[in-house]
Amino acid sequence: MRYLLIALFSLVLLSVKAQTGEVPLEGAVSYVTGQSIYVRFPNTGQLSAGDTLYVQRNGKLIPALLVNVISSVSCVCSALVPDKFTVSDVIFRKRAQLQGKTKETSEKTIKP
Repeated sequence: MRYLLIALFSLVLLSVKAQTGEVPLEGAVSYVTGQSIYVRFPNTGQLSAGDTLYVQRNGKLIPALLVNVISSVSCVCSALVPDKFTVSDVIFRKRAQLQGKTKETSEKTIKP
């Protein structure tokens, strides 16, 4: 019985350790103007002005949008690429894994 408990405990620890990678936060373009792209997310608590949002092209995440303004469920962005965005395009907020800790990847605008 003791060996069974040790084996189960070990499996639980392994499964918890395997789940440290984070899924990118996924949103969608909700509105497009001449200069701005509005992106809706389930929650924008992890976003900040100056963050970079990504689109998926050929299986890779490519920097595409710069967050300018944030509300509770959406953000106003400007394009970093010449691509034309349409309503319902999928947009990602990428996170990077560093030494077992999750670090958000963002490019902050530096103002003099």
